[in-house]
Amino acid sequence: MVRLTATSEPTFGGINLKDTAPPECFEVERCLSDQLDILVSHDDQHDTAIISDAALLNAVDLAEKDVSNLDVAFAGAGAAATATARFYVSLGVQRENITTCDIDRILTEQRAETGDLNEFTREFASNRPPSDLADAISGANVFVGPSVRSSTRRWSARWPTIRSSSRWRTLNRRLATGRRRRPATA
Repeated sequence: MVRLTATSEPTFGGINLKDTAPPECFEVERCLSDQLDILVSHDDQHDTAIISDAALLNAVDLAEKDVSNLDVAFAGAGAAATATARFYVSLGVQRENITTCDIDRILTEQRAETGDLNEFTREFASNRPPSDLADAISGANVFVGPSVRSSTRRWSARWPTIRSSSRWRTLNRRLATGRRRRPATA
């Protein structure tokens, strides 16, 4: 795949990889980026990460939070989640405040040591006790769910409680009125 795609360089201004599954997508992108002088992008990684980053920055602004103090939970450990988590770190989210779950459970250092994680998911292994998505979400300020639908089905039943909270209503009111911050007091 790399060799064939690389032959396109003289006639293409950029290459967008699509439908390449992890962990191969990371290696394909890395090889092509190293070999070519044109832009190489993988839609699952870069497009999702850019849009999610914009949403995070807007939410942080609306909620008047400091990005470095956020606790983030990811449902999914594929290309989109891994790239988004990397972007979040570049924005100032502390790596130790990111909890990532794959289809089995939280990515932990124990799982990394036993070889259960690949080189790309290993970077987000946490020192949390082994647990599941529900525990990862508990206490998180941000939930990012670029995963298969079934992995979030059990958690989604909690949404009515979260949506009815006063904080959620306040944010929705600010969005509806176009007010980004509370009015300054004199």
